[in-house]
Amino acid sequence: MSISRRELLKLAAGSATVLSLSSLSFGQGTTPLRIGIVGTHGKGESNRKAAAQFGTIAAICDVDHTRLAQAAA
Repeated sequence: MSISRRELLKLAAGSATVLSLSSLSFGQGTTPLRIGIVGTHGKGESNRKAAAQFGTIAAICDVDHTRLAQAAA
């Protein structure tokens, strides 16, 4: 079975939403949240800013080295 990139992203986003909602119902965990960001421009930038409120950004990835350096600064 072949899955398109769009379908994979939809599935991943849906899974992340379900997992985050289930963790909210159990309260705050004891381990700090470590977050990885893929893509640093546009939506990736807003995701990075929002995610920083909930944990530590452990990794950032982007194919554009200039944008990656800007995001890491």
